[in-house]
Amino acid sequence: MLQLKNLLMIGAAGKDAGKTEFACFLIRKFKDTEKVIALKVTTIHEPDGRGQRGGEGYGDHSLLKDKYCLTEETGGPVDKDTVRMLHAGAQKVFWLQAPK
Repeated sequence: MLQLKNLLMIGAAGKDAGKTEFACFLIRKFKDTEKVIALKVTTIHEPDGRGQRGGEGYGDHSLLKDKYCLTEETGGPVDKDTVRMLHAGAQKVFWLQAPK
């Protein structure tokens, strides 16, 4: 197992498990004493264009120009997980999309 100092990975078996809320709690707790960089990883499961929640768009493999897409969050709708982490106090937030 790979072990890195000052790295925490949060995951769950499904959606709506509280991953983002827990991440935001930790970001708020440590933002004043640690440099916090957040990374949200989305695995693209379906080649037919349906995302893991059944919606159109981010589930489409053809939308990836390369093997993955990494973007830095700069703001937007406050209901997006990455924006929530930014508002919680992370210095930078990135979103990685990659096929499963």
